[in-house]
Amino acid sequence: MRYREGGRLDTSSVQDRRGGGGGLGGGRGLAVGGGGLGLVGVIVVVLFASGLSRSLQFTALNTLSFADVPKAQMSGASALSSTLFQMTMGIGVAVGAIALRIGEWLHGHDAHAIGPEDFSVAFLIVAFVGLLGVLDLFGLARDAGALVSGHRKPKV
Repeated sequence: MRYREGGRLDTSSVQDRRGGGGGLGGGRGLAVGGGGLGLVGVIVVVLFASGLSRSLQFTALNTLSFADVPKAQMSGASALSSTLFQMTMGIGVAVGAIALRIGEWLHGHDAHAIGPEDFSVAFLIVAFVGLLGVLDLFGLARDAGALVSGHRKPKV
């Protein structure tokens, strides 16, 4: 990677290999459905799909977490859930920072010379930590959330 004056990334060699062209995608689009969808379009689609799936996941998990809580305890459960959510967001930021430091250490960089390869290591570590949360879902009972899904009528 080369940087121009002012700290901007020099992409001229990338554009030369693609056959020139200005802007993102080097003047070429990815063929999608008969039309051209440039790099920006692909990024928008991927970000939209990941945001949509993440939103559905949070909604499903939040609904499931309160499904079996009696109404008398709902207020306390909601406060606990909100507190734990904020706490885990802070822990996630800390884990990301530690993962970035580990990436720097693995590549022999000091704290003032962060490179793109350090972020690759950090993303892998954070992804692994995120996958650990999936293990908790395997411990759920088979009928967890059956009351809210409509698959089973509540016992009276």
